Amino acid sequence: MGKAKHQRAATLNRAGEVRPPSFRHWLRGQRDRDDQVGLFARDVLSSHGDLPSNELQDYRSKLRGDGATDAQLKVLEQAWREYTTVMKVSL
Repeated sequence: MGKAKHQRAATLNRAGEVRPPSFRHWLRGQRDRDDQVGLFARDVLSSHGDLPSNELQDYRSKLRGDGATDAQLKVLEQAWREYTTVMKVSL
């Protein structure tokens, strides 16, 4: 399985506070992975149009509305866990 890229592309908001990269931005960095998360990233970024806010529930709703399978939703959950873990460690 491929390893997650631990990107640290945080930015500053107007108040000068660190704002972590969005899930979409994190997914872009996972496209080259040779595992289910990499496949999911490639699929989501190429075929699901505008992606929602940075909330897991919004991603679930968007993907369900686009006809995602249960397997794809399971990989979304896996990717989200990785993303939130990386964000906790890197900030």
